[in-house]
Amino acid sequence: MRKALLFVIVAVAVGWGFIYLNPIESSGCVSSSSTPPHCVGSGVYLGHELVLTNKHVAESAEQGSFKVPAWRFLVRSLDTEVREIKFLDQDLDVGVLEIEPSLISWIKVATPCWTTRPVRRGESLSVVSSVRGRFPPIRANLEVTDEKPAQRPDPSPPPNEPPTSSMTIIASLSQDQAGLVGPGSSGASVTNAQGEIVGLVWTGRANENGTTEVWITPASSWLSKFRAAGLPQETLQAILETRCEER
Repeated sequence: MRKALLFVIVAVAVGWGFIYLNPIESSGCVSSSSTPPHCVGSGVYLGHELVLTNKHVAESAEQGSFKVPAWRFLVRSLDTEVREIKFLDQDLDVGVLEIEPSLISWIKVATPCWTTRPVRRGESLSVVSSVRGRFPPIRANLEVTDEKPAQRPDPSPPPNEPPTSSMTIIASLSQDQAGLVGPGSSGASVTNAQGEIVGLVWTGRANENGTTEVWITPASSWLSKFRAAGLPQETLQAILETRCEER
């Protein structure tokens, strides 16, 4: 009996050691409240029960859930319900969701920070998204093709809805990766070589040569909006705490 109990204790300790040394991925699927739930876009967990995504994704996810990949041999995913929408901005197509306290709140998650440093033409970026509802999310590599951000209208607005626009930088997907970003990638975090979030995917379009443009709302445009939004102090502080230390 004692040996069996000791075995269980050791197994639990090893399991939790594995969990601690292998943090889960913070990029995940934002689901709607439909039955059965399905991915309406992507998002990234910032900690403090906050998820960063697009405005149009956040609006679709009210009463929905947020799911991130967990450990392959222990738990396939961690899923928690959306509590409320904390922030929406039409001009930037950025939203912040608050999720219910859950395992995501205290399990070790590889939460990135976001940076206001501008990206440069030719810089390599990556995006992890639930493209076309795929789970776990998949990674794609991008190359910045813009010199600087500009206000651009959505190239493929939804039917019967007024056109929207957002501050945008454009990156390119090569032909062999063109299908790795698309519907379902909205709200996905775009990171630089240091793993810092430099923006969110908000739309895109295919080019005639088989490559794909990925349109990104840059993180450099968020800061003033967050500060002017009238958010509760604890929510604003939590968002600002996830900003990278600028070097």
